[in-house]
Amino acid sequence: MPKNSFFPQILIRIRWIVALSLILSSASGWTDKAYPGWSAIKIIPAESNLATYPDIAADGDTLHVVFRSTTTTVADSSGPSDQELLEQEIQKISVLLREGDAETIKKAGGKEKLQATRNELTRKLSEIQNRPAAGSQESAAPVVTTINYTRSEDRGRTWWEKPIVIAQNPEGFMGQTAILVNRQGIHVVYTATMTDNILHLYYISSADNGKTWTEPFRISSTNFRKAGPQLVSIPGEGMLLVWWELEETEVELRQRPSFDSVEKFLQNPQFEATSQTRTHSTIRYSRFGAGTWQADQVLDNATAIVPYLSLCTGKEGEAYAFWSEPGGVDCRVTRNGGQTWETILTFQQRMSREDFYSFVYGGGDYHILRGMSQSNRSGQLSYLKGVESDAWTNIIDEQTQHSFPQMAYTRDEVQIVWGISDLSGKHLLYFRQDNKPPKSVMYYPPTGDFTKHEASFVWGASDDISTRLTYRWCRMPRTDPQSRPVPDKWTLYDEINKETFPAPEDGYYTFFLQAVDFSGNEEKEPIAVDFQTYFVPPGIQSTPSSLPPLVINKRAIQISWKTADNTPSQAAPLVACQVDGNPISNFSQQDSIQIGGLSTGWHSIQLYAMDANGNVSTFGEMVTVKVELELGLVWEQTPGLDAKTPREGTRIFVKDDKVTLKWKVLDNSQDPSVKYFSSYLVTLDGRARNWSTPQESQTAEITGAAGTSIEEGDYRLQVLARDEAGNPAIARQRYDKVLDTTFTVDHTPPEVTFNPHTLNPETGIPTLTVSGDDKKFTRPENIRYQFRVMKEGEQWTDWATSSSFVCEGKPIKFYSWGYKVEARAIDVAGNESRYPVRYSLIWYERAPWMLYTLVGVVAATALIVVFMMVAAMRERAHQRKRLAQRRAEAEKSRQESPSAKPAAGSTSDLFGSPDTSAGGGMSSFGSGFDDPFASTASPESEKPAGDPFASSTGFGASSFDFDSPFGKESSDPFGGSTFSFEEPQIPSAESHEPHRLRPVERQIGPMIRRSI
Repeated sequence: MPKNSFFPQILIRIRWIVALSLILSSASGWTDKAYPGWSAIKIIPAESNLATYPDIAADGDTLHVVFRSTTTTVADSSGPSDQELLEQEIQKISVLLREGDAETIKKAGGKEKLQATRNELTRKLSEIQNRPAAGSQESAAPVVTTINYTRSEDRGRTWWEKPIVIAQNPEGFMGQTAILVNRQGIHVVYTATMTDNILHLYYISSADNGKTWTEPFRISSTNFRKAGPQLVSIPGEGMLLVWWELEETEVELRQRPSFDSVEKFLQNPQFEATSQTRTHSTIRYSRFGAGTWQADQVLDNATAIVPYLSLCTGKEGEAYAFWSEPGGVDCRVTRNGGQTWETILTFQQRMSREDFYSFVYGGGDYHILRGMSQSNRSGQLSYLKGVESDAWTNIIDEQTQHSFPQMAYTRDEVQIVWGISDLSGKHLLYFRQDNKPPKSVMYYPPTGDFTKHEASFVWGASDDISTRLTYRWCRMPRTDPQSRPVPDKWTLYDEINKETFPAPEDGYYTFFLQAVDFSGNEEKEPIAVDFQTYFVPPGIQSTPSSLPPLVINKRAIQISWKTADNTPSQAAPLVACQVDGNPISNFSQQDSIQIGGLSTGWHSIQLYAMDANGNVSTFGEMVTVKVELELGLVWEQTPGLDAKTPREGTRIFVKDDKVTLKWKVLDNSQDPSVKYFSSYLVTLDGRARNWSTPQESQTAEITGAAGTSIEEGDYRLQVLARDEAGNPAIARQRYDKVLDTTFTVDHTPPEVTFNPHTLNPETGIPTLTVSGDDKKFTRPENIRYQFRVMKEGEQWTDWATSSSFVCEGKPIKFYSWGYKVEARAIDVAGNESRYPVRYSLIWYERAPWMLYTLVGVVAATALIVVFMMVAAMRERAHQRKRLAQRRAEAEKSRQESPSAKPAAGSTSDLFGSPDTSAGGGMSSFGSGFDDPFASTASPESEKPAGDPFASSTGFGASSFDFDSPFGKESSDPFGGSTFSFEEPQIPSAESHEPHRLRPVERQIGPMIRRSI
């Protein structure tokens, strides 16, 4: 393709100016510059002058790199390809804009025009790189791209001289790459076209350390160009792939004509139609799991071309994806391997749209790489450790880079790889290699005299990049205290950073130290530390066989030792010891010591030695031991141990007058005859007494004051026990130092009260209920009751928590007013009611109809009695009236008779002789008794008027007296139904049995008196 079709002729005229500037600047290239914190750049062998789009992965000290290699096959003619021509022109314009003066830039067409030309060339270069290249008419040289793999097994010090091709297709185009190494092997994803002009994503892998590779597997599915693949590991031995796709569409725009075409617009008032290409970027991802790639999914959309896309993992296995958009940087995170995503601001404070960023996590922090983007190319590279720091470090000056840098982290270093276009137009892979030596430093001892029998040195070193450093050292005597000898007899390099050796004899010495890093950069001059040994005290070392184990279960240890001095002497050094920071014992000549009475826990025994010159080993022998004594504290006797002890939930009841408690110390130690001391604390209803004086006895008797009965209430007893060394016993029940038990003393039985009884509305059977109260001790629902009916032979019911008693089937005698029911109660502690309570149950309340009957009978009886009394009084009045009438008649008859005898029936002549002259005679029995009522038979017309007792038939005939309220028809005058008054009953004149009057009076008289 003719090069003149890509840029104006003005660029050809400035080629010599640009070439001259390149020649002048080549003398001091950037490869010779030193950068703080980083070493010089190293080229990775690629076997191609067009190696681009590298990616790097670290696995221990092994670095894996994959990249794209482009080769051109020579055909009819020779010459640079279109891609090479575009790259050269872009680089020349960039150099001119960066290093040319104002006059030169003006002659070349101006800054704006040069920038526009560079942008156009960059766009066309991107089109060539993203589709199969067509041979130019001049060269007809086809371009072949391949995916190559190389490695370094010493963290970049050396690389394979010949990388291997792992994917190729002469008819297709291959582009950007991504690599990942895990336990399953090496995994590579790259963009390529196979059978069409669309860039897809393909996946290959190697399970034998790169010797063989699988066939390509296409991951993407859409018909758009793919770019920027990024590959990371996710939990579960899976992988996560993120990329972006470019979608270009042609749209028709309609706009009004300008003022220059007003006349045209008036003739045809329509919008002018133009076409415009619109771009749309889509962020996609795919997950690899269970041996296959899942269907790709959309992560986000961007309205413009994405300048860059990066993906990294965090310290907890999360994956971060971030990219640039017109509105800024967008960052997403997934914490479950790509199943869900969320927006996050973790890195946005470090990113901008104008620059390229790459992140990697390692060594406990994030590492950030920033590239100054220029037309999709990175310029100056800077490095930053940590997302909160601002200490950016320059890695490389601004250069035209063909691909963005990629990072990896080995065991202790950040590794960076990138592709760049050099001054000759070649595309090379570069890698940062450490070439700066470390600088060692001595941490201990400070310069001066030694005061220990053993000389100890501790050192380290600092390096710009490497953290895996090795050291060598040597010790040299100084015959002249003012001059140092030349170091000799070095040790081998190793990673040990300290050394301890017995102090040499008194004199002057120098200790030399030198460091070297992993890349082989050795410290130029070793550091030196001068010291002397005139004041070295003797050394003391315990005999290993006498040392106790680190953990023991006894209270005494015995330690023996050996002493030595750097200056031989006939007198053995003196020894003293210090236990747990207590005052040091006196120095004496001894070779062992026994220490007893150790308490539970860690103990340190420091041994000191002193020579004849008085030099004391300040840092003497230290013996450390831990005493673990399992002293258990358990109960032997307490109210809660017996299963039969009454309890209410967790509350234990006691009703005894005293409580005896016993406990025991269990000891697993190997020490015999150890004494234990106990103290206990009694708490009653929250009021605590003082702890008792420690005693050897392991028993306590709780009583009241002066040995009286123990007071009622809630008790808590706490016990502490220690051995004679002060080691506490641990309560097994709570894993605490205090043995604890609680119980309640209750002497008082519950109080019982009867409630009003209730009656069954159908049967009339009464039910009695009681209420129990045990103060603050037994709950009402746990009080038990007994009931019984107070009658002969009736027994108490069984103890039960039921507080009701149904009086069903309890007989009531007809002569009894009812019966009484007794109740008593017992609490959980066993306190029984001393006296039962009683309840009187009246029978008429049980059967109301009986009450009504009783009241009716009593009322009827009272009415009868009153009626009888009134009738008796009326009868007596009638009798007196009749007597008075008879007397009057008798008096009248007497006055008419010649003898003029007293009237019959008067008091004076009641028992007088009968009047024989009147025609009367003796009674039929011939008695001498004069019956004043006796008369002869006469016609009815001759009967005295109004005499109720006059009768023609006498007592033997049936009669009825209407005047008497008690008169009734009777055939037996002596029956029990007749009555008698206080006055003698006057028989009728016809009676012939006056002698039977008295028995009737005895029978009826008392009845009348009762009724009265």
